[in-house]
Order: sequence, then structure tokens, then C-alpha cells
Amino acid sequence: MTSRGDVAGETSRGDYLYVTAMNVFLAVLGDLHQSLEAEADHMLSDLLYTEESHFAAAEHGQRSHLLFGGIAAVSAAIAAASVIGQWSPVVAAVAALIASAVSAVLTLVNPQETAQKHLDTGRDLAALKVELRQVRNLDLNPASTVELADVRRSLAELANRKNEIDRAAPGLGEGSFRKAGKKIDRGDFVP
Repeated sequence: MTSRGDVAGETSRGDYLYVTAMNVFLAVLGDLHQSLEAEADHMLSDLLYTEESHFAAAEHGQRSHLLFGGIAAVSAAIAAASVIGQWSPVVAAVAALIASAVSAVLTLVNPQETAQKHLDTGRDLAALKVELRQVRNLDLNPASTVELADVRRSLAELANRKNEIDRAAPGLGEGSFRKAGKKIDRGDFVP
């Protein structure tokens, strides 16, 4: 038969085990919460740099299209004017050659289409960044009722969507990354 002291001792030991288990559980949850926050922050940074790199590439493509298109138009106009005005046949031939060569480059490279693809990719990444920021700032808020397992699933889904966007996107050159990095470092964009 057990004495009252033994029962009280059992309860005390049970309480101790319960409190210890809860502390371990809360520490693990705290670590998981911090890990999820760190992953969300890393993903936000990655999205920002990739998004802005695509916008920089789109700007470059649009400028290239205007530059080459302008050169082709001016060269064609000079060639036509030199033929109509009966100027030097050499000027007409050179201007026509430049106009046709630049037009061929525009057709082959198609910077306007590539710029549009970069712009669309940048916009898709910007929309994804908003969703990720909501998960980071709302779902991971200590007052949130969203389970950490659900947050983990959300982060995995967002990462998969980013991978899909990246796979479908046109490639980026080093110049686009450098330009985006300079703008971000200056503080032009907020994650």
C-alpha cells in the first residue's frame, strides 16, 4: 500500500516529466519556427534578386530593340533617299546593307519578344513574392493560428512554383544580375 507521500511524490514526478516534455516540445517548435522564418527570408531574398534581374533584362531587351530598330529605319531611309536623290550609289548600297543586316539581327535575336518574356517572368515572381511575404509576415506571426506544418507545406509549394517559373523563363546574363544587385544594394526595392 502506498502512503500519501508516495502519491504526492508520483504526482510531482509526473508534473516534472510533463513540464520537461512541454519545454522540449516548445523548444523544438521554437527552433522549427525560427527555421521556417529563416527559410522564408532566404526565399524572399532569392525572389527579389531573380525578379529584379528579369526586369533589368527586360529593360535591356527593350533598349536593344529600339536601338537596332532605329538603326535599321535610319539606314533604310538613307538608302531610299540616296536612290531617289541620285546620290552616290556607294552610299545607297552601304545604307541598304546596314539596314538589311540590322533587320536580320532583329528578326533572329528578337529582343522585343525576349524582353516581354523577361517582363512576364518578373511579374510572375513579384506575385509569388507577395504570397511568400504573406506567409512570412502573417502565417509565421506568433499570434497566428496557422500550424507550422501548414506553413512548411506553403513554403514548399511556393518553392516549387518558383522552380516552375525559373524553368520556363529565358536565361539571364551576368549584367542583369549586376544591375539588379546595384539597385537592391542602393535600397531601390523592398523585399
